[in-house]
Amino acid sequence: MPIEQSAASPPTDATTHLPLFGVFLAFVVSYFLHLPARLPVLGLIRADFLLASVCLWTVILNHGLRDLSEAKPWQYLRLLLVYIAVTIPFVQWPGSVIKLGIFQFIKGFAFFPLLAGYLSDEKRVRRFLLVFLACQYLRVFEPLYLHVTQGYWGEEAYVSGSVWLERLAGGPYDVIGANGLAYVIVTILCFFPTLYAICRPWILRAALIASLPVLGYTMLLTGSRSGFLATIVWLGLFVVSSKRKILLLIAGVAVAATLMTTLTPLQYDRVVSIWSDEAQNAGTAEGRMDAVESGLRLALQGPIAGYGLGTSAEAQYNYLGDPHMAHNLFVEALQEVGVVGTMLFCGFLLSIFSLLRQSRTAACDAAGDALQRQALIRGIWLWFLVTLFFALASYGLSSYEWYMLGGLAMVLARRPERAGEALPATVSVLPRGDNHGISSVPGV
Repeated sequence: MPIEQSAASPPTDATTHLPLFGVFLAFVVSYFLHLPARLPVLGLIRADFLLASVCLWTVILNHGLRDLSEAKPWQYLRLLLVYIAVTIPFVQWPGSVIKLGIFQFIKGFAFFPLLAGYLSDEKRVRRFLLVFLACQYLRVFEPLYLHVTQGYWGEEAYVSGSVWLERLAGGPYDVIGANGLAYVIVTILCFFPTLYAICRPWILRAALIASLPVLGYTMLLTGSRSGFLATIVWLGLFVVSSKRKILLLIAGVAVAATLMTTLTPLQYDRVVSIWSDEAQNAGTAEGRMDAVESGLRLALQGPIAGYGLGTSAEAQYNYLGDPHMAHNLFVEALQEVGVVGTMLFCGFLLSIFSLLRQSRTAACDAAGDALQRQALIRGIWLWFLVTLFFALASYGLSSYEWYMLGGLAMVLARRPERAGEALPATVSVLPRGDNHGISSVPGV
């Protein structure tokens, strides 16, 4: 039962108690480090499902989702969920949607209500990000350690003829390939300014700086061209938004040039194939573009409702002979949920962009000790932009990142909770009158 409270008192529902917040963080660790796969006893009791269920029901029973009722991201997601449910009988493979598609989607979508419900203030946002990013670091360092000590690679890519390129993928218990590992590295890079601001001791900051060339080296080992380009985009955005543009640009170029000298000829050729048609790997780069084009044609030939949630690989195999999902988020969405569903998903992305832009403007205009808030919003803003770029060469309609970004955007759109502080004028997130528990964004 919800805990009753006076209008003047701070919220005291169950989601504000640290033990249950600890359960939520335990779910985050278990989800990203795949603890049930590492410890069979956790897999036997379905620990991820159990922890997620406890967290979600706690949020629901304590009205932790009341903030979502009129927020734009939730409006688009709610319509998308209804649309997916209504169109199941009309898609090409409804059985695949019910058996696999919905389950995979819910696993990623769950982060949206969980973050909106549990991250009640920026202190919790910082704690969550520290745990989340610690997990991402471990996901990178585990396969790198295995590579250095045991020669582990995890994946290989066809080049030409009988030539194959070994690529570093996620660890043996992880579910990501080389491109997925590259995206994890890009995620860490996006939050580097945030971590630097949160971690005050000099030894932690020194460790963060020392990790940058390690992350860069691991990125090159993945052989991910989309990851390499996303890193360049991140560096560009990072340099443009920094006060030390020339210094950072010189340092970035110097580190990149040094790392390039460590590559084998085939790995170097993989990087060069991004811009050179003469490279040995150029054929696979061109093949990726052709695959996106054929995937788009396939999507436009399908019914207006799409082939079904989670059926991109199935559609491509049956009609194109390609067993892989469409390597473009928007082509994947068109294939799975059709034109209407893709428009709703794009509306969801635009609403995230709008909330983050408002929060970023407000943080830049804020006076006083707002440096950590600015760094926090800056990291999430960078992550959103770079993820959007990465999505042009990867799938992810059912992946966690979009729904985590939506939840973080919702949390940051709330008014900073500072007792006794006069708050500036606000930009309303919701229509005036009844804001259903959501505050507004401070700023202009």
